[in-house]
Amino acid sequence: MKYMILLASLVSSFAIAEVTCNKANAEFSSGDNRKGVKMFSLLAKSGATCGFEGLGAAFLHGRGADKDLNKSLMAWRKAEEMGSSSASTYIAYLERELNDK
Repeated sequence: MKYMILLASLVSSFAIAEVTCNKANAEFSSGDNRKGVKMFSLLAKSGATCGFEGLGAAFLHGRGADKDLNKSLMAWRKAEEMGSSSASTYIAYLERELNDK
């Protein structure tokens, strides 16, 4: 019984994380960037890859947060560690931008 509850909890957490990733992306896309960044931050703290991707994008473009290429790079590196397929492109770009300064 204990294992069934744990399994149900894990499945439910995964579903909530997916919905939350989608909601964070929707908030960000709709123009409520600050709310989207808050949601991405919570997702990152919970270990969701999409949270780090969202924060990386927010810091890169200065949407919902101050533009900060170093913070963006850190977020994208964490996303890459977690298996993000798009992170390497952003990391290469940011490293080039930061080295040119």
